[in-house]
Amino acid sequence: MNFPVIYKVTDMPAGLVMNNATGVISGRPTLGRTYHLTISASNVAGTSNTLAFDIEIAPLSPAIIGNYIG
Repeated sequence: MNFPVIYKVTDMPAGLVMNNATGVISGRPTLGRTYHLTISASNVAGTSNTLAFDIEIAPLSPAIIGNYIG
């Protein structure tokens, strides 16, 4: 049986958000630097997993229009 998964993240870069139901990260980062993220996924059956990693966000030029989705 497949149970719905809930995602959680710590230390998300400013301007980005993660959809807790899909795990998709989107938005427009406002500060370029290296971030240490911890993402966890769990379901109501009690199954869970955690992944920690560094991500480097490059500063965006104000001339760039749009948002990141992915």
